[in-house]
Amino acid sequence: SSGMVTHPGNGTGEDTLVHALLHLCKGSLSSVGMPERPGVVHRLDKETSGLIVVAKTDLAHHTLAKAFSERTVKKRYLALVSGVPKVRSGTCLERIGRHPTYRTKMSVQPKGREAHTDWKVIEAFEEKAALVECSIHTGRTHQIRVHMQNLGFPLLGDKLYGFRSNRFKAVSIDRIFLHERTGAFALKSLETKKLSVKEPSSVFCTIDHIVDIKPGRPNLSRMPEGQGFIEAMRHSAKAHNLKLFDLDSPDQGIVHVISPELGIVQPGLSLICADSHTCTQGAFGALAWGVGTTDLEHALATKTLKLRKPKNMRINLDGKWLEGVSAKDAILAIVSKYGASHGNGFAIEFAGPATEALCMEDRMTLCNMAVEFGAFTAIIKPDQKAISWLKNRRYSPDNDVEIENYVAALFSDKEAVFDEEINFDVTSLKPYVSWGSSVDQSAPIDSLIPQVDGSEMPALDYMTLNVGTPLLGLKIDGAFIGSCTNGRLTDLRRAAAILKGKKVAPHVKAICVPGSSRVKAEAEKEGIDKIFINAGFEWCESGCGFCFYAGGETFEKGARVISSTNRNFEGRQGPQVKTHIAAPETVAASAVLGFITSKNQKEH
Repeated sequence: SSGMVTHPGNGTGEDTLVHALLHLCKGSLSSVGMPERPGVVHRLDKETSGLIVVAKTDLAHHTLAKAFSERTVKKRYLALVSGVPKVRSGTCLERIGRHPTYRTKMSVQPKGREAHTDWKVIEAFEEKAALVECSIHTGRTHQIRVHMQNLGFPLLGDKLYGFRSNRFKAVSIDRIFLHERTGAFALKSLETKKLSVKEPSSVFCTIDHIVDIKPGRPNLSRMPEGQGFIEAMRHSAKAHNLKLFDLDSPDQGIVHVISPELGIVQPGLSLICADSHTCTQGAFGALAWGVGTTDLEHALATKTLKLRKPKNMRINLDGKWLEGVSAKDAILAIVSKYGASHGNGFAIEFAGPATEALCMEDRMTLCNMAVEFGAFTAIIKPDQKAISWLKNRRYSPDNDVEIENYVAALFSDKEAVFDEEINFDVTSLKPYVSWGSSVDQSAPIDSLIPQVDGSEMPALDYMTLNVGTPLLGLKIDGAFIGSCTNGRLTDLRRAAAILKGKKVAPHVKAICVPGSSRVKAEAEKEGIDKIFINAGFEWCESGCGFCFYAGGETFEKGARVISSTNRNFEGRQGPQVKTHIAAPETVAASAVLGFITSKNQKEH
């Protein structure tokens, strides 16, 4: 060592060590550039209860000696170390030049009479230097235990958030989507407060939630008071000069279906809507999430929202997809395995070869149901599939080269460390179906209803099922294909391939609601509508109808329904309706036989 300074202080040594290390870091980073790889070693002195600081360079010794005489009290300090300690978990704060940034968490634990901590680094990342932030906790009979978190290799989510601390920050909102059920409230509130929409060109409106979806739309709304919501939306959109995809527009449809169709969502953008399934659009590498009406109003007026950076989770899908198994089955399997609240507070990045193999529609299904895992949002690294899918859409940018260069930067660094990772192999995955009143109450289609604890008994009672009942062969009364989860053209094509030349069981009420007017029109060009109609399905107009009950027509009271929707809580699809969530292929196969089955099962 070039020098050593000991300072008994008041039993912690915190006051002087803080200032010394701050000076050391600033000087090394700005002027010295770490040519001599300076570092710091400190330990607890059992006799003085102070801290011994070892300076490994002349510069470090000089700044330490100077700082120790100033006695500046701080609660936190920064220490520059050469190399990088081993990393287990964490998220990125920022980069300082080419050097990664780290955060440390320290806890004090009893550990005998003599204790020390050594900041001499372990060469984890090719001897790169790191800036380390930590809290100081010292005591004569306590050991300082340091847990390192990787903050040096940014995640895709970090790049989208635009900030890397865990505190709240005002985030710029690039796109805002409104629908008639909540959008009119937010706009009316702005008018009452004499506020205007800050950037009308970034706001888009549609009518989807409570509109009549019966063929030809004989009524404006499917709920008694719904007409007022729709008329209010039309009035406010016109008053604020907002783009509205009204019922006579070929672009009308469910928010999370038409936004990608029109190229409104783009990789790297932030997008909000007062709908929890806005996370669907994270499939394109966008930061998209659902908000409440109050946040919606604030964003309309300011184009910003106060957001706390969520934790990061990566779900790696590995293996190869089997015929008849889809992304819907995978997300049902994951949620059932880990629980509906496991993703609380997380932004989930779906990754892995099986994710990359999915088409964009299936990627949207994955992200759509991340909220059923409790997640704040979900994202997938945008690739050539995403770029190609969005190309030549109405609101997509024209500069292809610029877009591809930008998208190329939207990925999680190879060395990035997530707060949690889940690895899931789809190779042996079977079609899944829910059996209870929560999404995590799902199981492989050929299994029995599992043993449940007391808290799950009400779900079985509501579904009029018992432990040990086979799911396969369970008689159904209704079948539904549609929703923002599975109402896209690819979903309808897959279902039509199963329905072609077949008839729906006589006792089954079968409904198909395309996710958008464009999906409906394109399906009709391909003759898909005729396949559904000839099979016995009712072919409806686009909207959210039959996915969630808001009054008006639905399935019979108490009916058992297999559905491609995303939620199955009590009354979701009508009074006492018992919803079994499944993929569109499973819904179609079940509708034909009149009981729960899949295209992979032999007819029996």
